[in-house]
Amino acid sequence: MCLMGMSPTHRTTIVIIGAGYAGTMAANRIASHPMVTTLTRVRLISASAHLVERIRLHEALRTEEDPVRSLPELLNPTIDLVIGRATSIDRKRGVVHLSDGDPIPFDQVVLATGSTSRAPAGALPISGIADLQPLRDELVGSSHTRIRVVGGGLTGIETAAELAEQRFDVEIVDSGTVGSHLGARARKQASRQLRRLGCTVTDNHMCQPEPGMLTIWTAGFAPVTVPCDPPVSTSSDGRIVVNRFLRSPTDPRITAIGDCAAPPAPHLRPSCASALSLGAVAADILISDVLKTPPPSNTGVGYVMRCVSLGRNCGLVEHVSPDDVPNGPVLTGRTARRVKDWVMDRTTQWLIEEAQRSGSYRIVRGPAQ
Repeated sequence: MCLMGMSPTHRTTIVIIGAGYAGTMAANRIASHPMVTTLTRVRLISASAHLVERIRLHEALRTEEDPVRSLPELLNPTIDLVIGRATSIDRKRGVVHLSDGDPIPFDQVVLATGSTSRAPAGALPISGIADLQPLRDELVGSSHTRIRVVGGGLTGIETAAELAEQRFDVEIVDSGTVGSHLGARARKQASRQLRRLGCTVTDNHMCQPEPGMLTIWTAGFAPVTVPCDPPVSTSSDGRIVVNRFLRSPTDPRITAIGDCAAPPAPHLRPSCASALSLGAVAADILISDVLKTPPPSNTGVGYVMRCVSLGRNCGLVEHVSPDDVPNGPVLTGRTARRVKDWVMDRTTQWLIEEAQRSGSYRIVRGPAQ
């Protein structure tokens, strides 16, 4: 292997599919590493030239500005950004096929393709940038539209609070308990604030879209993956099974991170926090491969807190253990909202800093896998 400025005989081509939080973090962390820059070629496949800030989607319902950032502004300049859709991974030939364009060869491929909503007919999802305009169209022109938000997770709570604060007639419904992922105290605070905003909170109720009511579906997401030929192992819900090194046991050239992956870590939840740390861990593992050094001993990722917006002037911050169990005080009100804003602002800043210096983002460590 050639290091310290010597020309390598082979550059490892790492193809990353998906330019969300996880994929962008992984690409930047690899490309900006000073010892692997000349040893690798990082190619990032994205359906668009923008990163969608999914954590801001609920706030964009009543604005015309989409929550996106230009990828060239976020990426290390050595990354080869490919605008297109990956349609399949040919494991025998070692190439990724695109809907339009020549196949892209790889030595290692990282799937960071995320997830999408499972909204039934008659309901509108809020999981991606394409979902915003249909929702905006429904909301324009009337402040008396009856709205039912189905799904009492954090996305549902934030969406319901955002619309209730704007004087819409909102009900949030869950087949179990609204805010069930929160601790008892945080759940009580969230429910109290939703009701204060005029939102009806309904637990233990199954429902389907009804005529004359706008139904926003946040109850469950489905993984988005790229078919492999031959296939690799997947979980019952379609996620790619990976080991503690985030690699497919079927083919170690294939890494999967974020919502599209099923790692041996039951505490992980779909979130920006998970995506950033998993992207960084995957990058560190691939970097160790290139440098022929031992992989990280602890590849587990974890959490510090849950941040929830409850309208533009109120929020909730719940401290949790690394394995996501509530274990501390709950911060509420305007101070919690400021913490939430800080986290959302820092998210893209962390990506920018990682593009400049590999390892600048500090991984939140969790239980060892």
